[in-house]
Amino acid sequence: MTQLDPMVARRIIEQVASTGQPPQVGLEYFTSGLDPYMSVLENDYFKSYLREGGSGFKLVVGVYGGGKTHFMYCVRNLAWAHNYATAYVSLNPSDSPFHRLEAVYRAIARSLTPPLSTEELLSGYEEGMASFIRIWFAEVQRRLANEGWEGDELRDELIRASRRLEGLESLSFARAVGAAFRALIDGQEEAFADICQWLTGEGYDRARHRPYGILQRVDKTTAFP
Repeated sequence: MTQLDPMVARRIIEQVASTGQPPQVGLEYFTSGLDPYMSVLENDYFKSYLREGGSGFKLVVGVYGGGKTHFMYCVRNLAWAHNYATAYVSLNPSDSPFHRLEAVYRAIARSLTPPLSTEELLSGYEEGMASFIRIWFAEVQRRLANEGWEGDELRDELIRASRRLEGLESLSFARAVGAAFRALIDGQEEAFADICQWLTGEGYDRARHRPYGILQRVDKTTAFP
């Protein structure tokens, strides 16, 4: 464990003392007894099953104040350590009831977050599908530029990268993500916004979305194919 930064220590104390909620940063400095659970999740899921395309569903049961949020933050940090994106969503009867899958999808799409460093957590960050795709695009562009691609060849490689999702089960979702990526390549911000509107489950407009290969709205039958 690295030495605890005084600023992080103060944030931990203030957060826990004022709200009773675990802090976003520095969780590892006062976590105890979770190593066996984290080890199972890491070895049986993050390092193997999920990496090979698997999926799973788990329930965490506990009394109020029993550490459920603390545990979920630990799982989030472990996922980030293995380069997985996460979304922390509160299911509630008004905004995202569990039985309304399209509402749950919208909540996840609004909260989607790539792996973040301590500095990024402290300085503030954006969540959501649009921000996620922008970060993905910037990382791919930077990697290709570092490999020596430039000009039209760089653009061709970026377009090639945008087509790697075409094997997804949801054809409309794959087309939408690829089209959003290509809109960033060409600097088409309006097109990017239109596509991200659909990706976040905020409605379907045939005239605007059909040209990108998006043929259906996000509803309970299509939210989680």
